[in-house]
Amino acid sequence: RPTKDNRRIPLSIFNSRRNMLYLGSGHIFNEIAVDWILYTVMPMWAFINNYKSKHGLEPEYDEIPLDFRNMSFVVPATFQQQVPGLTIIGAAKWKEVIKRATERMPDWKPLLGRVFTPGFVSNLAKSLGQHRMLLAPDFADGTGVATKIMKGLEEGIPVMVNAGAATGYNCDNYTCKHVIMPKPPRNATDKHEQAYEFVMLLRHVYFDSKHLIKVLQNGKEFVKTR
Repeated sequence: RPTKDNRRIPLSIFNSRRNMLYLGSGHIFNEIAVDWILYTVMPMWAFINNYKSKHGLEPEYDEIPLDFRNMSFVVPATFQQQVPGLTIIGAAKWKEVIKRATERMPDWKPLLGRVFTPGFVSNLAKSLGQHRMLLAPDFADGTGVATKIMKGLEEGIPVMVNAGAATGYNCDNYTCKHVIMPKPPRNATDKHEQAYEFVMLLRHVYFDSKHLIKVLQNGKEFVKTR
């Protein structure tokens, strides 16, 4: 008989979840990750939406200019607002980080207005259960995200990582079943292509509720083996 922990979440319940989530203190490595999500991931997602509406196809990574955030490439508000919102939990300083991002990217206010910073929350499990995905990229050595990844897996939220965050999670050859991880870029040192692979996968899996439910279920099973 299924236990409470391994019952599959009904599709209708999961579909009530909204937005992406980032969890972290004000540590410098968390700030680097948040900056990457704000300055690269979310704007690139909006740029791809805009590109596809014009050309009917998604762009290859080399069709996205390195300076796509500049005024000549500004994406209309309609496409900025199509990007799911992001909630950042865990530190009071995130409000200041968002303010700084808005000052640096004034033409992206419709996008950055979809970022929410409640600070600390009294019921973390409840907050995790209200979001569709937990983003957990890491640009240090992988140790800084271990706690948040395990917490996400335990609480049943699909977790998306980059290669730096996958250390210790049995993600050999990029074939994880319990976390979501993009394929490696052709050029391992090309940060633009790394971001492109992350964003393209994120855009596709975010709206695939059946796949996300399967991933979170695998995540719960993975936690039991630790």
